[in-house]
Amino acid sequence: MNLDSFKVGNKQHASKTSYAIADTGTSLLYMTQTDYMKFQNALTSKLSSWECSYVLSDSIPCYMDVFSCNSYYSNMPDLTVTLNGNSFTIPPEGYVLSGMSLEFGVGCVVAVVPISDS
Repeated sequence: MNLDSFKVGNKQHASKTSYAIADTGTSLLYMTQTDYMKFQNALTSKLSSWECSYVLSDSIPCYMDVFSCNSYYSNMPDLTVTLNGNSFTIPPEGYVLSGMSLEFGVGCVVAVVPISDS
């Protein structure tokens, strides 16, 4: 799909690579690493409690080590993606998965994942 732009809260970002993958078989949205880094920086500037990694091989690039995300949703920005000219706004409850089993316990996971720019 063409990723025209994305917005985290009120901050608009133009896509540098112009593509994304919406995996309808899962709850994931894939962005190129260049675009993902902008998304991740915008997210972590809103909530410093997120642990994030830029490594492409990480299956869980952003997470928070808490059992439930419910008390954090109100402080998190909406994510708006514009795909092929159509804008879709996703509230935090739609892009953060709560109560996920992680290797160190249970936590909140951001369902936006980086892929290679090429």
